[in-house]
Amino acid sequence: MAERGTKGLEVVREIFNRNKTDLLGQFNALGAGIGKIEPTDESYVITIYLADEDSIPKESIDIEGIPLKFVVSGRFRKQL
Repeated sequence: MAERGTKGLEVVREIFNRNKTDLLGQFNALGAGIGKIEPTDESYVITIYLADEDSIPKESIDIEGIPLKFVVSGRFRKQL
């Protein structure tokens, strides 16, 4: 098994697609996607977008070995 966060993009996509609905509900998230902690990183994370800081878990969490990154985005608005 690969080390935490070092799985390739296709594997991360499969894990993300399999767990997206549960993640959105579990964290009352506004959205979710695949990203990196820093743009120069080679490993991927699943990014969870939240309305406020109070929703960020106190402990690190991963799903099937992929770390979750929590970002406070506030509510999304449709842009014209």
